[in-house]
Amino acid sequence: MKKFYSAFIRPHQRLLFTGLLVLFTVARVLLFLRTPLSGLADGGSDDWNLLQHAWQLGQGGWLGPYDDFTLSLGIAYPVFVLICNALCIPVMLAVAALYIGSILCFLTVWKPLFPSRLLRGILYLFLLYSPVMFTEATAQRAWDQTLVPSLVLLMLALAMGLYRNRKKKILPWSVGLGLVFAAFWFLRSNGWWALPLLVVFLVYTALTLFREKTSRAGLRTAFLALPLVITLVAGLGISLLNLHYYQRFAAFVQSDATQETESPTAGETLRETLVTTLGLASGQNAWTEAYSGHGDTDQLRFMESMTGSSVIYPNPEPLTVTGWAFPTDEQDNLEVTVTDKNGVPVAYATYENSEDVFMAYPEYPSSRVCRFTITAPVTDMEDYYLTIFLNGESQDSYPLAYQAIEEWDYYLFVEDAKMLLDPVQFTSGNAILAGQAFILLYRIAVIPLAILTVAGCIFLAVRSFGKSHVPGAGKQVLFLSGCGVTILLGIFLSCLEYTGTGRNPSDFCSGPWILMQVFLICGICWGAGALPGKFAVKKRSPKKQRK
Repeated sequence: MKKFYSAFIRPHQRLLFTGLLVLFTVARVLLFLRTPLSGLADGGSDDWNLLQHAWQLGQGGWLGPYDDFTLSLGIAYPVFVLICNALCIPVMLAVAALYIGSILCFLTVWKPLFPSRLLRGILYLFLLYSPVMFTEATAQRAWDQTLVPSLVLLMLALAMGLYRNRKKKILPWSVGLGLVFAAFWFLRSNGWWALPLLVVFLVYTALTLFREKTSRAGLRTAFLALPLVITLVAGLGISLLNLHYYQRFAAFVQSDATQETESPTAGETLRETLVTTLGLASGQNAWTEAYSGHGDTDQLRFMESMTGSSVIYPNPEPLTVTGWAFPTDEQDNLEVTVTDKNGVPVAYATYENSEDVFMAYPEYPSSRVCRFTITAPVTDMEDYYLTIFLNGESQDSYPLAYQAIEEWDYYLFVEDAKMLLDPVQFTSGNAILAGQAFILLYRIAVIPLAILTVAGCIFLAVRSFGKSHVPGAGKQVLFLSGCGVTILLGIFLSCLEYTGTGRNPSDFCSGPWILMQVFLICGICWGAGALPGKFAVKKRSPKKQRK
């Protein structure tokens, strides 16, 4: 084994590691494509409205007829769906490509802060299989929050690239940051939670330019304003279009339904913020499942055609039981029902003619009309039973399976008992289980990760000043502080807007969530680099060329 390692694995370890990352990446893309959408296609849902806006854009009608929700949602996601349709790309494939690309961009630009190739590979897998892109609120929804994690990572990457290239080609980085931030800003009206972190990056870069007395510092500082200028220009263009089509000069108009909701108290908002923060940090708010779609067949079909993804069509009565039953006494009244574990009927049998049964049992006149069919709103056959009622009184209960019963007062024969579900619910089962497995792994790992993050932040704070000062520790503490404040601000704003409305604020926190995971990564890695003495994690030096 040692010889095999020395002869094959060690000389090709970089290639093997890269191949392993590629395999994990392909597997993640397949999970994106195989996981069904939750299918919120009923009228009034965000998913339905955003896809309708994308359809109207494709038809040249801007956002379509005006209603209460037309301008309460952003334009960025409908444009994204429109581009996917124009290029014949499934929406979730584009989401996967954007998310993977944003991780690679983030780790590439931040490479000096994560010098180890092995470490960057581990961080790549950590972000690639993050619960934020497995949960129903992001990866299983056709709506704007699906794009937020990718755009947050891209903003971090471009902001760092802008800082690192402040003395070189600053213009491309500034324009790129402006385009990404504009796309983020016009996803939803509450996107300004990320503005403080961006402004801190820009202001710190400007101060660094003047402190270093960089040549043409004034012009380079002016370029730093481009992200905000691009966003303002985009907002002006959107507002002018809305003025032309709807006589409203605004990029966003709050819906009347939102205005009528009661504002939560300060105590409710703070309590919900704490609960949401802990839930996101521990991964308790993440789950993926074979959720049934909402809406009629035409609406679900429209969602599938716009996204290129599968939706599980709901069946209001998926359980079907067929067979025949009759009383031996013609005067008796026999009823076959499906009951719950408490004996409460949930569905009754309907009967039809059964000449074949009567020919087999001619001595029982009731067998002439005894074939039955029962359809019931049952999703788990193990929790329900087939119960015989004779003259209004419960006689016996049997499992929902094949039965052939001959009692002195009745005969019962169950031919079939099955669940009629959408095939997508079965074919997507492995993808759902894989997503649940990675979420559970994260829940197990998050406690030690949180402890290491707190320890890392303490080491950084201690080593950022005094005799044991570590170069760059002050900047790292500044970023972590700003990152933490931005996370809490984003969660607080979501709780302020959605607490008391019947909606889960965590569904709108995919941005703070991915930022929270960046916080974990940076706190642990930078804290390990700030360890004192022989415990410090040293950077690898480039290998010398062999003579």
